[in-house]
Amino acid sequence: TYVSGATSALSLKQNPIDGSENQGDATLYIGTTNGGVYMRHYDYQSDTWSDQWTWLSEPSGSSESGYDGAQGIGALAISPDGNFIAVGRGNSSNYNIYTPSGPALQIGQILPDGSIDWLPVVPGMFLSGDTQSNNIRDLSWQDDGLFFSAVSGANAPAVSSQFGRLSVDEYGSITGFTSLAAVSNSVITSASAGADSPIFLSTLGGFLNTVDPNTGNTIVLQSDSWDQVRQQRVSDGERLARISVAPDPDVDGQYVALMGWFSHSAKNKYITHVDRLTVSAENTIVDVSSINFSGKAGDNQASPIGFFGNYSLLFDPVDPTLNTVLVGGNQYTDSHPDGDTPYTSTGGFVRGNFATQSIEAIFGPYKDNDGALVADSLLTGAPHADSRKSVEIRTSNGVEIIQSDDGGVWLLSPSPENPDIP
Repeated sequence: TYVSGATSALSLKQNPIDGSENQGDATLYIGTTNGGVYMRHYDYQSDTWSDQWTWLSEPSGSSESGYDGAQGIGALAISPDGNFIAVGRGNSSNYNIYTPSGPALQIGQILPDGSIDWLPVVPGMFLSGDTQSNNIRDLSWQDDGLFFSAVSGANAPAVSSQFGRLSVDEYGSITGFTSLAAVSNSVITSASAGADSPIFLSTLGGFLNTVDPNTGNTIVLQSDSWDQVRQQRVSDGERLARISVAPDPDVDGQYVALMGWFSHSAKNKYITHVDRLTVSAENTIVDVSSINFSGKAGDNQASPIGFFGNYSLLFDPVDPTLNTVLVGGNQYTDSHPDGDTPYTSTGGFVRGNFATQSIEAIFGPYKDNDGALVADSLLTGAPHADSRKSVEIRTSNGVEIIQSDDGGVWLLSPSPENPDIP
């Protein structure tokens, strides 16, 4: 493990792999639920990490300089030029309202050594924390602005959500704010595929939208096939919790979006379906496929309503076709993806393939017939549970995955026996 404690936000700044002296070197920034912002360096040539984490969010006690706000971090985003980092704050715990009220967002300049020179919080910045207002869940720093989604209220029907864009100048100063969407009794989830890609967003009902970069208007993405699937999900008591997006490798201008659902109507809010949508350049949904992860990637705590939720969702970086998805949940209890009995109720992190409909455990120890641990079941991963975020890093040994959960931050390296397993 790289650090202990619940961690909701990951953001990686990595140099291009281009043959230069510092190619592939990276700085990993993490945001913890109540411990603030940390960084750690990765050296590509030696494939090693620095020995210690560096705390970057020591309170300054001033609104004019230094870090000004709470230590409960919900999201991080690095500017397209790599010069600045935005920190979104609010209630990122899954159990109680620990984070005190304070400015919801602050921007800092990234210095050559990776440390952060915090810029003054813009006057009038909305508040987050124990006021249960504007708790930042998602941040995407695009070429045309810093987009955010925020949640207010702990439970329906009091819960509400907004999605907006902050204009940021070349010096990292916020110069304007535009509200793009606001809903009551729902949560807005958003994601993008990169600084020059569209922003995608959805409410709990799975209505997928994108933002027109020219007008700033939101566009509803529709198709008869998706409407049928979405309506069935909602009718079955499911609601949307996560989105992940990547450029379509086969068609320029198209994107592939993952829509991650959970069991809203059930007592235990577990992960259910993940849908794969192909979105054309004309903003229509041209293909839909699905995998049912119910009981295979956690048994509770996947809901994003009120609190952060334990649900990581990303494309498998070793599959260039984008037909394989990685899903992290809270824990296995009595159901293991490979059909065995879990050894302990710990970490759920699984892989599913849309073409074959197969689901397999990437991490998840299980027992043999005598109740003993099967050593080979400890492939990779964390001995805790409650997955929150995952990002990929390009190492000198190939692509690896960094996952955060309620127990810390973990590097999921390839298995020596099977290099295709991240």
